[in-house]
Amino acid sequence: MLIVTPWIVLACDVAEEPATPAAAAVDEEDVDEGDADAEALEPGDPDWLENTAADPEAGLLCILCILGGAEPACGADGHSYANACFAACEGGGAVPAVTYWPDEDGDGFGDASATPASACTIPDGASDNSDDCDDDDDAVSPGSPEACDGVDNDCDAASRCDAQSCADIALDDPSAIDGDYTLYVDLDPDRPWTAYCHDMAGEPRTYLSLVAVGEGRNFSQYTAPSSVRTAFTRVRIEPTTLAVDIDDLTFSSSSGELYHGETLVTAMPYGVAESCGWEQGVANIDLTGTPFKIASPFCTSGFEASGGVTFSEDDQVADVLGAGNCGWTSPTCSYGPHDLMNTVNGWILQLAYVEP
Repeated sequence: MLIVTPWIVLACDVAEEPATPAAAAVDEEDVDEGDADAEALEPGDPDWLENTAADPEAGLLCILCILGGAEPACGADGHSYANACFAACEGGGAVPAVTYWPDEDGDGFGDASATPASACTIPDGASDNSDDCDDDDDAVSPGSPEACDGVDNDCDAASRCDAQSCADIALDDPSAIDGDYTLYVDLDPDRPWTAYCHDMAGEPRTYLSLVAVGEGRNFSQYTAPSSVRTAFTRVRIEPTTLAVDIDDLTFSSSSGELYHGETLVTAMPYGVAESCGWEQGVANIDLTGTPFKIASPFCTSGFEASGGVTFSEDDQVADVLGAGNCGWTSPTCSYGPHDLMNTVNGWILQLAYVEP
């Protein structure tokens, strides 16, 4: 039977003053005062340990400590030992081992899902933290920018990306619903704007809400003996080019109808003024209250056409006139803009961001 006396347990349990193999064997009288190397060495120094005789009693204490099942630790020599007492005896001083996690992608963040290991020094391909949520991708880690790619790039599920389009918003957050969102022109944090995102559960589309709405603001009109007038509250915008699809009528309302030849006209594209029979067609674009201005030229076309456009409010407002025997004035140039069933005018109204 192995008997461990209280004084042995006490000796093994002291970590602040670690035992050394030579603690009991070296006598101050045995040190040669002329030996500079001996004077320079201190108890606990690895070289001091190597140059001193083994102490059987200290060795026995270490064995007893091991049998006692103490916690693993690191010695001052940088090696790992089975327990703290043994590290103190053989390593010149015990310190706690450090926990490390695998870091396969080398981004400095360990794999939170992996099993950690304790070691005296950091192993190759390891990290002292477990903060990585995807250890196969070095672009995914705490502090990485959100890329609007459907991936939690910064390992923070609550954070959101700086989106450029409504499609980015939907990809980053599939639960996002129709409504107002902040987008950034060219992903520039200094160029934000408020977009209305539509059909987020299907094919997300980006719209610019028009602040100036109502009588005489943001409408298009075809004037003949009768008239067709279409008013807009939002226009569809392509957020990477800032072009407006003048044919999109999703957020518009129309009144009146007429025939252009055999074509029934019940709605007009955004920003187009048209007339026949020497009447005057009118239209208005008003972007005041938004961070955009008009950057398109306008074109007058048709039969014996006349008219033009007047810009104001630093190019945020355009008053459009379309006149002649049968003519129209529109952003850029279009052909038969009234025939929305057969003619695609498309993204022909160009906007520009108003720098603050």
